[in-house]
Amino acid sequence: LLPSGRNEILSLPESSKVRDLRILAQKSLGIRHFLKFVSAGQLLEDPDESLTTALQGDSVTALAVQLKMASTDLAFALWRCGGERLVTWGDAGHGGDSSAVQDQ
Repeated sequence: LLPSGRNEILSLPESSKVRDLRILAQKSLGIRHFLKFVSAGQLLEDPDESLTTALQGDSVTALAVQLKMASTDLAFALWRCGGERLVTWGDAGHGGDSSAVQDQ
C-alpha cells in the first residue's frame, strides 16, 4: 500500500528469489526507491534466498525507503532517512571523507 492508497497483488513462480520480488514490485508500483520486504515480522534480506524459504505465511509487506543526497562543489553524501549509514565520496577537503567521524 502506497501513501496514495494504491496497492498491488503480485504473483511469482515458486522458484523465485527475493531479488525477483524486488524487481517485480518496483516495476508494478512504478517506484525506484530502495525496497525492503517483511514477512511475519522478519526482514527478507538475502536477495538470493528462495521465496518459498523466506516467506512466513502468504503475504509480504514492502517498505519503500527513500535515499537522500547532498553535495558540495567537489563531494557527495548519500544516506537513508532513519538509517545508520552515511556514504561520502569526492574531495576530502570538501566533505568527501567522513572517516574521522565514522565511529559516531
